[in-house]
Amino acid sequence: MVIEVKYAENGNLSEACERALKPIEERKYNEVFRENGVDHVLKYAIACHKKRCKVMLAEE
Repeated sequence: MVIEVKYAENGNLSEACERALKPIEERKYNEVFRENGVDHVLKYAIACHKKRCKVMLAEE
């Protein structure tokens, strides 16, 4: 499981979730799991703004 959290300065939670997924893909965090025999990697993006939050799941 890989988790990235972003704060949505402008309140757009969906946009912040998309921004949170980018570093997971760009830095290829899931490759460390693959090298250790993990076939199913869950990538969670969490965006927060004040008392609201949104969670986005991207599976491989």
